[in-house]
Amino acid sequence: MAATEDKLGSLHDTLADVLSKAISAEGAPAAVMAVAAKFLKDNNITCTPGTDNALGELEKQLAERRKNMKLSAQDKKEIGEVADVTHLMH
Repeated sequence: MAATEDKLGSLHDTLADVLSKAISAEGAPAAVMAVAAKFLKDNNITCTPGTDNALGELEKQLAERRKNMKLSAQDKKEIGEVADVTHLMH
């Protein structure tokens, strides 16, 4: 016996609510975050980085970090050291 579309829709809504509450709680486990990410991906939910959202802020922070890493590598090269920044990425 197959589930009806209404039952599946209700299950989908319940899962979305449970994940939302779990993520809103302080210190959500990585497993919950992984399930939520997969849920969003499976439902083709995406976000475009912008000045008004967290993804845009993350993009800005990563760009600044990359810039600082490049400057650090240039400084090391100037004083005769070989900069090995690959270990910073792991």
